[in-house]
Parts: sequence; C-alpha cells; structure tokens
Amino acid sequence: MAVCYCVGSRTPVKHFVSLNPHPERSVYLFLVHQGSSTSVKYCAVTRGKESCISVPAMGLSTLCVALCCLCLVSTSAGQKPNKEENNPTGRCSGWEETLSTQLTAPSNFASFLKTNANNLPKLSSGCVMSFSQSANASAVADLMKVLNEAYDNLNPGTKQTVYLWIKRMYTQEDGPVIKNMAAKETDKKPVKPPGNITENDPDMKPDGKPGDKPGKDDMPGEGEGKSNWITVNVLKLLGRFLLQAPISAIKDIGENINSSVYQNLMKSRPAGSMNAEELKNVGDAVVGLSVNQLGNLSKEAIQESLDQLKKVKGWSQGQKKALLEKVPDAADNAEGLKKLGGLVSALDSKALGKLKGSDLLEAFKSQDVSQSADSMQPVQKKSIVRAILKDKSINEALKELPPALISEISSQTLRNATDSTLTLGFLDKPIPWNKGQALVIIKKILKNLKTPEDIKKLRDAVTGLTCSNIESMPVDNLRALAANEKMTRDQVRCATSAYFKALNKKLADLTADEITQIPPSFLLFIKSFGELMNITRPACSSVVSLLAQANPKLLPRSSARRQEILKFIKSCLKIDDTLTLNASQVRDLGLAVCYFDPKDFDNMGTDVFQKAIDKLKGCGKFEGKVKESLASKIIATYGNSSTWTPDVLNQLQSLLSLFNSTQLEKLQTNADIRVVLIDILSRVIKPEGFVAPDLDFTPKMDDVSKAFSKMILGNQAATPSSKRRKRAAVDCSGVIQPTTDEIQTLNAGCTAFSPAQLQCMSTDTFTNTLDILASVKGFSTEQLTALKEKALQVYSQKDLVKQISSLKGITLAFSQDEVNNYFATPDIDMLSAVTNRGIKNPEAVERKKKKQEEMEKQALTSSKSGEGGGLKSGSFSTVVGIVCIETQYRAILSAVASQEYPPHVLHRKAGYAKKEANLDSPDLSDWTTP
Repeated sequence: MAVCYCVGSRTPVKHFVSLNPHPERSVYLFLVHQGSSTSVKYCAVTRGKESCISVPAMGLSTLCVALCCLCLVSTSAGQKPNKEENNPTGRCSGWEETLSTQLTAPSNFASFLKTNANNLPKLSSGCVMSFSQSANASAVADLMKVLNEAYDNLNPGTKQTVYLWIKRMYTQEDGPVIKNMAAKETDKKPVKPPGNITENDPDMKPDGKPGDKPGKDDMPGEGEGKSNWITVNVLKLLGRFLLQAPISAIKDIGENINSSVYQNLMKSRPAGSMNAEELKNVGDAVVGLSVNQLGNLSKEAIQESLDQLKKVKGWSQGQKKALLEKVPDAADNAEGLKKLGGLVSALDSKALGKLKGSDLLEAFKSQDVSQSADSMQPVQKKSIVRAILKDKSINEALKELPPALISEISSQTLRNATDSTLTLGFLDKPIPWNKGQALVIIKKILKNLKTPEDIKKLRDAVTGLTCSNIESMPVDNLRALAANEKMTRDQVRCATSAYFKALNKKLADLTADEITQIPPSFLLFIKSFGELMNITRPACSSVVSLLAQANPKLLPRSSARRQEILKFIKSCLKIDDTLTLNASQVRDLGLAVCYFDPKDFDNMGTDVFQKAIDKLKGCGKFEGKVKESLASKIIATYGNSSTWTPDVLNQLQSLLSLFNSTQLEKLQTNADIRVVLIDILSRVIKPEGFVAPDLDFTPKMDDVSKAFSKMILGNQAATPSSKRRKRAAVDCSGVIQPTTDEIQTLNAGCTAFSPAQLQCMSTDTFTNTLDILASVKGFSTEQLTALKEKALQVYSQKDLVKQISSLKGITLAFSQDEVNNYFATPDIDMLSAVTNRGIKNPEAVERKKKKQEEMEKQALTSSKSGEGGGLKSGSFSTVVGIVCIETQYRAILSAVASQEYPPHVLHRKAGYAKKEANLDSPDLSDWTTP
C-alpha cells in the first residue's frame, strides 16, 4: 500500500491501495513544511524497519504529492487486489474514530473494546497511522492486549503499523506523553503477552506510571536501528507484534525474550543461504533456527561464525549436535574445545574420553566450556573425570574441575585426596557432593569441625555426618547444623535427640530465651509432645512461633505428630473454632496451617483464608477430605474457576492441583491465562527416583496439565487409551497434526496427543522437537510406538544409529528384531540416555514387575555368551535399567538404583554387577558410592 501524509498533523491526505502490495512492505509519503520550504518525505517499511529519504518539493502542492502516490501504486496495475486490506480511504471511520479519540481521552474504554471485539480484526492500517503519539498509557495497554488476542485475524499492513506506532512513541526524543488517568485506571495490571514471549512476572510494573513519561531505561539510544528502546516493559506491551520487528532490532535483548519468539521470527528465513556474517548479525535470535535449518547451513558459515554461535544460550541438544556435525574435527585438543564453548555438552562420551586430561582441564578454564558441564549427562561427566584422572592427581583435579563434574569422582578415588586439599575452605563452595563422597569427606575433616562457623561451611557435604558424629556435638554446633537445608530427615531426628540431651533440661523448665533458640525443625522430633502441654501460657506462644517456621514436609503425611502439633497450637492459643481467627493470627501461624483439618478450613472466614493461601502452597500435596475442603473454600473465596483472572491463578499456584479436570476446563482460555499456567506447571518438579508415598509432597498436577493441553489443542486433546491393542496402519487423512509451537508449549503435556497424531506429525516437526518428545515421561506404550514408527520413517538406518541417544525413551518401543537391527553394538551413551529416562507409565511398570527374574537372567546370559554382540531380550524395554557388567558400564549403576525395583531385586542386580566387574566381593556392605 502507499499512503500520503501531511506531516505536522500526521493526518492522511489520501490512502491509496496497491492492487497487490508486497505482504511485508508499506510505502507512504509525507509533505513536510519547515518554515518557507516544503519537501517530500518518501518512506518504505519492510518487516517493521522504516527507511526514508527527503527531496525538495519545489512548491509542489498537496495535489501533486497525491499524484506522486498514484504513480507509486500504478506499477502494480493489473494484479489481483488484496482482499485483506481494509479502509481504502486511509482515515479512521465509524467506530475507528471513537477508538482514536479514546486513546487520548479514555472513557469506559474497556467497555468500548469489549463492544467492538468483532470489529477489531477489521482495524485498518491507515487509521493506526493516525493514532496519537501522546496516548494514554492505560488505554494503550488495554488496546494492545485485545489486539494481541486478535493478532491472527489482523491484516499484514495493520500488524506492521501497530508495531511502528509503538516504536515511534518510544523512540521520539521525549518519549510518549502519558497523560493523567482516572484513579480507577491507575491500578491497571501490566499486559502479559500471549505466546509466552516473556517470562511471567506478576510484579512487573506497567509501561509507564500515570502522569509520568517513560523512565530513563525505557528510552532508546542514539542512532537509527538501536534496539534498546525495546525494554522488558515494551516487550510486554508489544506481545506478538514483536514478530513485526526486524531481527536487527531484537538481537541484543535475548535475556528478555522467550526462545519461542525467536523460532517464530526465524522459521520463515531461508537459513540455507545465510553466510557467516549474517549468522553473526542475528545475534541470539539464531537460536530460533530449527534443527533442519541448521543442518542446511554450510560448513563454512558455521565454522566462520563459531565464536558467536558458541556463546548463544538456549540451544537444545538437537541443535548443538546439528552444529557439531559441521565442525567434526574441532574437539581434538584444548583449543578445539574452547572454540566449541557451550556446544561441548553435546559431544558423546567416547569423544570426550579420548582427550588428554591436561587438554580437558585447560578447556574448562573457559567459562563457556565450564558452564556446559551443567547440562551434561552423568556418563559424559564420568568419561571426562576418568580421562583427567589418568593424567592428573586427585588433588589437581579437585582444584581445577568445574563443580558439576566433581560429583562424578568415585569415593574410592576421593579417599586419596590429601587433607591440605579437602579443607573446610574448599568445602565452602556450591559443590553437589553425593552421599558416598560426603561420607569420605566427613571422615577426613571431622576433627576440624569445632565451631558453628566450621559447621556452616559443610554445605552439601553435611549428608556425610552419621548419627554418632552428630551426638557428640555441642549445642551451638547443633544450632548451626539445623540451619543447613541439606540435612536429611534422619539427621534432624538425631540432632534433635542430641540437642535436648545437651540442654539437660525438661521442656517445661526452659527459659523464654532458651525456647526461642530451639531450632524450629527440632520441635517436630522431640521425644514426647506431651511435655509441651506442661509449658506455661506465655512460653507456649513462643513454641507456636517456632512451629510456624518448621518445615512440615519433614514429617510423613500420615504421622500422628501432625495431630499432636495441631492440638497443642489450639490449646495454647485457645482456638475452639477457626471462625474466630483473624488475619493477623493466621499470618502468625505460618506453616502450622498445614496441620489444619477439613473442619478448620470449612469454618475459616474467606478474608482470613486468603491470608493462609501463601503458606498452604508450601504444604505440598493434599488428599481426601482436606483436599475437598480446601477446594470448596477456594471457590467460596475467589468464585468459580470460570471467573478466575491471571492474578488469582498466580495466588493459587500449585493449589490448582486441588481441582479436577472438569473444574479446570472452565478456566478462561485467553493468552494471559495460558502464560500463567505455563509458569505454574514449570515450577512443580517431580522428584527423581523412588519416593515413598508417605514422603511424597509433590502436588499432583495431572489434571492441570490436561486442562492446559485442552486449552492449547481444543477438542483434539484426548488422553489416549492405555489398553494395548494390535496396531493397524495409520491413516493420516483427517488427523490434526501437532505443530512445533504446540509441542514446545505443552512440553510434558504432549501426552495429550493421540498415537495417530504423533505418528502423523510432519518430518520437520518431529526432528525439531525430538528433544522434547524423547524426554516426556508419561507416554503410553501406544504413543511410544507411534513415535518409534515416526523415527523409522524419518531416519535411514545409518542416521537412526547416530540419533539413538537422542531418541531416549522412545527406544523402549523397539521390538527384538529392531533391537538386533539397529543396536547390534550398543554404546554407553545410548544405554545411559535410555536408562536415565526411567519407566513411569503403568503398562511398562507392570510388565517390568512380571519379568524381573527373566530380565536378570537374559541380561547376564546375553553378556556372557557374546552371541552377535547385541542385546538378546524380548524387547528393548526389558533390558532398560539392566547394568552392563563390563567395567565401561559401571556408570549406569546409579541409574538402575533410581528405578522402581524392590530392594531385593536391586540388591541382586548390584551384586551381579560387582561380581562381573571383578570387584572385591558381591557383599555390598563396603560400597560407598551410589
């Protein structure tokens, strides 16, 4: 399109429509009056980037300028018209005129937008160009919110001009003039962009306070093309309209942008033709290139831009491997590893194990390489540590290894470290010591643990303290020990006994000062809670204050101690009915509200209940009548789920687990709600390995995940049947294929896709989301089989063998013939990738229980016979978790321990592994490493 403007008022003189305008380009003219001179300003906007030139008008009239516009658009005569373009007059008309006026002087603006919701997709680009740059902040935020929701239905020209309107407001010299708003509008919440463009931040302030201009940090730097005008606040305002920005405008603000935005920006780029200079210029946005796009890049482009690419954050393992294929010989020495930077984490264990220890240590001096260790698999870490210890002593290794690798040093090797290396000063660092290492460390430094300051330096090594070590500690040291959150439940119990024994007083005889010094967690494990009932009234309130701070998750969920605590609190505070509680009392109760029973919640006032919400989120999992009572009280307090706003969801967080899928499916489905749900689901992390049900406090978010999946997928979301049946050929006609965006948004919620959908997805979608799909732990056998079929369709046999470690859990669906065909010579990376995934679906667990004895027998027979060098079991799933008994596979042992085997089976497996590895004896009593 071509538009003529008279600068000064920025009012369109005439709006001309090109018969077939470029879908990403707008052209317009300005007649500029400066004193006695007049010039014509010709501007072209391509993908949101504006370029202008000015020429003297030499007395040209407005009519002449209009004729120039006619010339501009006449070049496309005879082509088909653009049906999407609206308002050919170029002026705001009808409801648009009211919209333009409301932006500067809003009156019931939210109501106006709601009334005209169906008209907004028809908003013309010409009208947007006339919008004031002195708009009201709240009105701009409200309009951008609804425009984001209508984004897909707007015509391309409107999308670009909306972006340009925001850009001009924030790049003018003084910034947008934000006029005063009514008091009611000052409380407006900031716009959260749809599509998860930025991380959810409930405390983010609006783009400008009422009556103020943007702050200094919101203003752009000098020069055209500067990107620092796009601050976090502006990002929130733009939402999906950021997609209209050129790459050069956003490449330097990667810390504020979600990777999905980069993927949307880059997916239409012809990556295969990009050279090294272009790759460097796009900055962090390069992470938006898919695995396929990266695979199409030339080796020269990758190698020449490697210095930039290695620093980019957010690469998936699949993307890293695609890049590494272009630099096959880079990892031969220290300099090569430094050139790879963060890409080192995608090297397989064989490649890492072949390097010299001195080269590895030299490479880890680079921050990028050091940080890459955080995302490595245990088997990769083990290979690096083994290679280093061939050339270096344990003392040298401890001083130079990144903390993420130190946890892979065996306890036996750690015993050889000298006391001058394993000092308290060395321990006072964030090193994730495992239990076996911690036992060795404590044995070496126990004699140096003399003061509370010494105890504080233990950090993760605290788990190595035995009960006998703790029992001999003085009171002050025990208080310091209690402050360490890494203490185990058994250690707290031992420390409690030692503490009160050292005090040598009955609880009733303690002074007020002595009571306040008791570590809160110790009160949970005192020998007899009946002693507390004898404490005087003034002192008991101090005890309640301590109980309010104690972590209730230390007590098993069925522990009788929970009821004893509740009884004591009610007796001390004289609480006969929670209806009498006020907000201040509930706040003072803190985490003690976790012990309340259903009747307590039923009787609590709604205003008071709101004060308890924050603490209830820290209680963990609720079940039975307590769960029902809390759900009813939340509805009584906040209304039905259909009325909940993003603010309500942010307050509830994990308490959404109290509701079933029917209730949750009534949630509003707008973009703000989706963003908040993504954040909530990402915060609840299931513990690794086996956790006793009575000690499992992780909220069950399955119904929340299902509701979110249905929100994203609509009616196509359906939980697949767990019933096994014979597979038939899949007919993909009529099947709604999953998209890359959907898979990236759902993540673990991809279990909502049917087997047919998974098998019918496009090749590009499968390869670009393989990292996500292979890591989902809730897939049924049918879904895994569908993904396996897709992998066989996408990859040749040679490529499949190369990709096997990336397939991870999908390999569980391979049959015996497929195992023999593709995994004739399995390597440690492949086995580690599969074993670390674990088996979580009910069918696989049940199948494993029935075949445990057979699994052990087959695994040992296959390994000893050496027939074919392959895995000779019924299917690949029957050997997952079995540790190869050769020395090179010892690294898998910890993965076996994390599986859901009964103790006696684990004992036999460990015994077999130890015996076949030529270790001392099958007796496990002297084992100190996991």
